[in-house]
Amino acid sequence: MKKILLIVITVIFTVLLFNSCQKEQTDKPAIGKQDISASAKTGSILAEVVPLLPDLTIDAARLASSAVVKTAVFKSTDCAVIESCVTGTGKRKLLRFDVATPNIGTADLILGDPTTNPKDVNGNPIFEYSPCHKHYHFSGYALYELLDASGKTILTGRKQAFCLEDFAKYYSNPGPAKFTCSYQGITVGWQDVYGSYLDCQWLDITGIATGNYRLRVSINPEKLLKESDYSNNVANVAVKISK
Repeated sequence: MKKILLIVITVIFTVLLFNSCQKEQTDKPAIGKQDISASAKTGSILAEVVPLLPDLTIDAARLASSAVVKTAVFKSTDCAVIESCVTGTGKRKLLRFDVATPNIGTADLILGDPTTNPKDVNGNPIFEYSPCHKHYHFSGYALYELLDASGKTILTGRKQAFCLEDFAKYYSNPGPAKFTCSYQGITVGWQDVYGSYLDCQWLDITGIATGNYRLRVSINPEKLLKESDYSNNVANVAVKISK
């Protein structure tokens, strides 16, 4: 009798222990599912890695400090007249200024060899050959405008074509320069600079009244070059036009 009772107790205990283990297994998520979930999350993170892109901007401080009003006399055969940088011949009043455009992004801006006729994002040729300057320019790289005190645009210059190259360092140690007018672009940490002494680096303000204005410079205005950030492509600086 005692032996039978012992067997019954053993069976009951075994059943209870088995049920307890089964509940514990049910309550816990499967290891395989956890791994799959973790792998999926990891894959999602990897899929959202931000691509490396150039980021062009404008040195606004240099733009402001370099702005100066000067006069010059032009003949009909001058490149500035032929390329519509001035609106007439004879004595013209010019607002001259430097435009420095550093690449502060995570990748070089690469345009390449102009003679291979590279295209923009819309499939249009990005270079034009300047017979006057004897080299290729990137079309429509910059736009210059003069605004009055109310913010109204009173003068829009022609869209400026640049030869984009590593003209000067912007960071203290950016690495070697790579680009020239023969193979155009801007390396990360370098800048292209168009000084106020250059032909067409101005707005023709002949006939504009004296007073306080704002000079607005926009680069890559039509977003033909892919960048990581377009919000820093415009600079507005105060300028004074005197006699």
